Amino acid sequence: MAVCVTQHDDIAEADPEEWDSLLQPDDIQATHRFVRLCQDAEIGNSVYRHLLFHADGRLVATATLCRLVVDLEVLASPALRL
Repeated sequence: MAVCVTQHDDIAEADPEEWDSLLQPDDIQATHRFVRLCQDAEIGNSVYRHLLFHADGRLVATATLCRLVVDLEVLASPALRL
């Protein structure tokens, strides 16, 4: 079985029904709608990549990769902040 991977920079490029077809009802944070909400929020100069894995023409997996720029000051204790 050959697996074909497609990459999208914007979740809007992926079909919402196909994306959500693999999810269980309680997989809220993996839904197309939730991922799009996160992406559209543009927090921390985030960059997204969305991967769709197809085997025999059928979607078998999805993955969302995200890079966020976080100022270390946000993570530091108040005594260490400048």
